[in-house]
Amino acid sequence: MAASFVRSRLHLQAWAQDDPRPVIDALSADILRYEAEMTRLKDVLCELENDWIQLTQRRNEYLSSVHPIRRIPTEVLAEIFSFSDSECRYEHDMMEESPAAGEALKHLAHSPLYTVSQVSSSWHTVAMGTPTLWKEIAMDARLWETSEVFDKVLLVLPQVLDRGGLSSLSISVYCGQATSPSFPTSILKLLAQQSERWQSASFCQVVLDLRGPSAATGRLPRLESLSLRGICIPGSLDIFHDAPRLQVVEVVCTPNNGLDLTQLPLQQLSVLRCDEPLLNLDTLISLLALPHLPASAQFQLRLMGTPGALSGTTTLREIVSPLSTFTLHLVYQYSPSHSQTASGRVFDSLTLPSLSRLDMNVNAYSPESALLYWPQTQFIHLAMRSGFSTHLQILHLWNVVIEQDQLLECLEHLSFLEHLAVSDISVLHNGASQILLSDALLVALTRKNDTPSLVPRLSGFMAHSMLKFDDKVLLQFARSRVDDVELFELDVFGIQGFVRELDSVVEEQLDELEKLAYMWEPVDDE
Repeated sequence: MAASFVRSRLHLQAWAQDDPRPVIDALSADILRYEAEMTRLKDVLCELENDWIQLTQRRNEYLSSVHPIRRIPTEVLAEIFSFSDSECRYEHDMMEESPAAGEALKHLAHSPLYTVSQVSSSWHTVAMGTPTLWKEIAMDARLWETSEVFDKVLLVLPQVLDRGGLSSLSISVYCGQATSPSFPTSILKLLAQQSERWQSASFCQVVLDLRGPSAATGRLPRLESLSLRGICIPGSLDIFHDAPRLQVVEVVCTPNNGLDLTQLPLQQLSVLRCDEPLLNLDTLISLLALPHLPASAQFQLRLMGTPGALSGTTTLREIVSPLSTFTLHLVYQYSPSHSQTASGRVFDSLTLPSLSRLDMNVNAYSPESALLYWPQTQFIHLAMRSGFSTHLQILHLWNVVIEQDQLLECLEHLSFLEHLAVSDISVLHNGASQILLSDALLVALTRKNDTPSLVPRLSGFMAHSMLKFDDKVLLQFARSRVDDVELFELDVFGIQGFVRELDSVVEEQLDELEKLAYMWEPVDDE
C-alpha cells in the first residue's frame, strides 16, 4: 500500500504545472513521516537484537550446563587436572643436569595446574580446592643460586604448601651439577614444619645438614619412603627412627658422610637400597644394617665403580642376616679384577641362612662394556655355610661373566632352586664371547630317568642368548621338565646382532606341551 502510494506520488507531473509548491510540500511531509517510522523501526530492531543476544547467551549457558564435561564428578576432573600438571613432575636422575632456574620455579609453583585453574570459576574451585593436586614439592639447586630467584621461592613455596592443606607431601630436592649444592636452612626448616604431612622425601646430590630437619623428630606419621642420595653433613638418622610407616629407604653410604644406618627403623623396612662407592675392602657400611632387617625385606646393594685397584684388608666381620632377597648391582665400569674382588668381598662377609632369591646385574646407567665378574670360590663358600641347598629358590645372573663349568658347579649346591636366569655376552674385555645357553648346558639341565637331576625342582628358566644352540636340544630340555611341575616357564630373548627364528617343527611341538609356557623373542627390547 505504502509502496503504491509512493509510486503514485513519484509519477506526478508536478513540473508540468504552473505552481509545483503544493506537491513539494506534500512530498516533504511524506518524507518526514517515513524518517520518523524508520527511526522507530531502527529502535525496535536494536531492541530485538539485544533480546536475541541475551536469549542466545542464556541458551548457551543452559547448553553448557548439560555438556558432558560439566557432569564429570569433581574427583574425576581433579584426576584429569593431575595429568595436565604432570609436565612439572620430573624424576631426579644422577645423570641429568639441573633445569634452568625459570623452569625449576615453574616446577615448584605447579604452573600448568595454575593455568588450568584460570579457565573458569568451576575449574578454579576444583583446582584450588583439591589439596592432593599440590602435594608434590620439587626443588632444584638453581632455585637458590641467586637472591632474585630465591626471593620468589620464599613467596611461592608457602603458597603451594597452603594449597596442599593437610594432604600428604612428596618432597624432592636435587642439586645435580649446581655450583652451590648446599640446601638452604630456611627452606629445610620450613619443610620440617610440615613433617607430619611427609609421605616421601628425597634429597639427591645435595649437601644436607641432617640437624636442619630436627624439628621433624617424632613427627613423621606418614613417611613411607626416604632417599638420601648425596653428600650429607654429619648428622643423626635418629630423626627418622620414629616413622611407623617407613618401608623403603635409599641411601649412599660413604665413610665421610657419617651415616649410621642402624639408627633407622630397619626392623620394619620392606626395601633397603644402598650405594657403596667402594674405595677399599673394609668400608662396606651398608652390610652392617643386614642383621637388623626382617626376613621379608629386600636388600639392594649397588657397588659404585672407582678408578684403580681396591685397597684395604678383608677385616670386616662376618655378618649373619635373616634376609630373604638380595640384589647386587654393579654401577659404572669396573676392571674385571676389581669387579670380581668387590663382589667376592661382599660374599665373604655374609651368611644368609634364609635367602630365597639372589639377583646380580649391571645397573642400567653403566656403559655396555661394564660386566660383573663372578667370584666362584666366594659364592661356593657362601652357599655352603648358608645352606642354600635347602632354601635358595631364585638365581638371576644378568651380565655376569661366569664360565659354564663354574655355573654347573654352583648348581650342584642349589638343589632347592626353582628359577634360573643367565646371559650370553657377545664381547668380553678380552674380545671373546661368553655362551652360557649352549647345548651342553641344556643337556646338563635335562632331566634323566636313570640319574639324579641337576636342580630337580626347576620350574622356570630365562636367558638372554646369542641363540647358538640346537632347537631340538631345547625341546628335549623342555619336555623333560614339564612332567614334574604344574607349569614350566621358558623364556629366551635374543641379543642385538644375533637374530633367528625358532625352528618351525620345534615350535609346533613346544606349542603341544600343555604344561609349558614359553616365550621366544628374537631380540630383547630391554
